[in-house]
Amino acid sequence: MDASALVRELERAARTFDRAGVALQCETLTADLWVQARPLELQDAKAVLDILRRKRYFALMIDVAEALIQTGQDAPRIRRLYAQALIDSDQTVAALAVLRVLRQDCEAQGDAAELAEALGLIGRAHKQIYVTARSAGSEGDVGRHLLAAIDSYAVPFDAAAGLNLWHGINTVALLCRAQRDNIEIDSPPIDIGTASKAILAHIKALTTPEIWDCATAAEACVAMSDYSQALEWLGRYTSSAAVDAFECASTLRQFEQVWQLDHSEPPQAALLHTLRAALLALEGGELRLEHALDEVSSAQGFLHDAGQLQQRDNTQFEKVFGGDRYKSFKWYVDGLNQARAVAVIEDAVGNGHGTGFLLPGSDVHPSISDEWVLVTNAHVLSDDPAEHAGSPSALPPDEVQVRLEASDTPDATYEIEAILFSSGRTELDCTIATLSEPVACEQSFRISKHLPLADGQQRVYVIGHPGGGKLSFSLHDNFLLDHEVPRLHYRAPTEGGSSGSPVFNSTWRLIGLHHAGGSKMGKLNGEAGVYEANEGISMTAIIEAVAAALG
Repeated sequence: MDASALVRELERAARTFDRAGVALQCETLTADLWVQARPLELQDAKAVLDILRRKRYFALMIDVAEALIQTGQDAPRIRRLYAQALIDSDQTVAALAVLRVLRQDCEAQGDAAELAEALGLIGRAHKQIYVTARSAGSEGDVGRHLLAAIDSYAVPFDAAAGLNLWHGINTVALLCRAQRDNIEIDSPPIDIGTASKAILAHIKALTTPEIWDCATAAEACVAMSDYSQALEWLGRYTSSAAVDAFECASTLRQFEQVWQLDHSEPPQAALLHTLRAALLALEGGELRLEHALDEVSSAQGFLHDAGQLQQRDNTQFEKVFGGDRYKSFKWYVDGLNQARAVAVIEDAVGNGHGTGFLLPGSDVHPSISDEWVLVTNAHVLSDDPAEHAGSPSALPPDEVQVRLEASDTPDATYEIEAILFSSGRTELDCTIATLSEPVACEQSFRISKHLPLADGQQRVYVIGHPGGGKLSFSLHDNFLLDHEVPRLHYRAPTEGGSSGSPVFNSTWRLIGLHHAGGSKMGKLNGEAGVYEANEGISMTAIIEAVAAALG
């Protein structure tokens, strides 16, 4: 086994979100481990697990770590990463069993660095058990997990020497949570205010703070209710080239679950939205909107309040939100706003059948009035008996109801009035219809006149109702692969129910109508072979077809 080559290929597959490629490399590695004369070198083993962790492939990380340990590579770092993957896969009990043995081994070997890391993960496991139980309304003795977490985090923290600052800020955060939850602690291991100031002072004294230092500093500022400075540190954190999906997701979880920051309070909402913006922009970020309208309204409210802040303190505001960071934040809000015009298409009893979206009629054809029209797939909605007999089968117009989950009236349903245009699933797979009554929709997609360059670096974004469920953004594994009129190929992950979703470019301009996908999609432009891809139909091709049909 050429371990270096395997690590390089795994890193490439992970970086481009080639999930099949990542899985193949992991399968190859685990098979080869059993026929090696000696365990995989520690450096290579660490590299593999670190790659999987950064991109949040926790199930694969568990498989690889178990194979490494079983074949003799059971160094403390490997067992620690294994435990971390178990925690992130909600297997906290199993993780604690691994970590307790690891702690004993580190103490026996005098390995202070790994002992501190093990204690931190023990603290995190207990922390996760506590916040999960509290959110579920548990009335049992869950406070003991909070106390165990505080004890584990506090042991390695040395405020005076500036050692293990992330353990210290977790101790601070959990002590603050204990106060909010009315859990008394007889002898707190640290003073919240003193520790927060010391942590921040140590980080400010660093010449080049690491990304976790920036996140820790942001939490210290939150502990002191200095949200403006917290936002500045968080801006440094999210704009770093070193930060990835794992780091942003971990920090967002800490702010939401432990600090319990409030989306309705603009200074706190700014921190949450900045992290969500980073997750949307990062490869691997994913957002599922359980309450899409609340998210949009909260983000818009913060933008309004931020404008007021800018008038009062222009220098500070531009410092935090200037340049790419401000664009990234606004990009996030723009993305949320697109959700207002995305509809779930249901059958007569309310079962999700597909997705559609609204466009002004005049954007589709000059002869259509300014009323909104619904755009979806012909294999979702059609008056053609051939489409009703297809697989999947289209719904006839009189059996459809349309609902806009992210609108101001998310429970309102609309019926189909008439189908204006339809092209079968073997052609453009598009149906355009009018609704039975006017729709109060303020969001109008901007239709791009050009497709992104198919250079392997461009990304596309899909908003829909996968599985007929909640409104979701499909954001990871989202590279544009190729296009050939009228088709677009991309790797944005979708599933049944996503048919009829709008496809956007990186500036949220509408470029296509999603309609199909497969693991063996034939390549475009005469290129031989197949690949795993999803397929959309170009909006410009659809509009040209409507013009030809309606004159």
